[in-house]
Amino acid sequence: MILPGKYYKEGKFWLIEISQLDALTQSTSRSGAFNMIQDWIMSMANCLDLKMEFIDQGAGNFIIKFDNPAPIVSLMLERAKKESGMSLSMLMQALELTS
Repeated sequence: MILPGKYYKEGKFWLIEISQLDALTQSTSRSGAFNMIQDWIMSMANCLDLKMEFIDQGAGNFIIKFDNPAPIVSLMLERAKKESGMSLSMLMQALELTS
C-alpha cells in the first residue's frame, strides 16, 4: 500500500501532512517531523512493528510504502468513521465495502 504526503517549512517548523490519514505533525527539523509522523502512524494504527518506507518525490512531496496494509486501512476507516459520524456499517455501505 502506498500513501502520498507533503512536507513543508512554516516559520521555524517543518510540517508533515498525510491527508488520507488526516494527519499533521511538526518539528524544528525535517527529520524530526518525519520521525514524529512515523511514530504517529504506528501509535494510531496500534501496530508498533509496522514497517514503512518514506520515499522523497521532490518538491515537498513523498510517498510511504507499507508492507502490511491492514493496520493502515483499519486506521483510515476509523478516522473516516469518526469524521463522518457514521457507524462502521454505514460507512462500509457508503463506500460499497463488505466485510
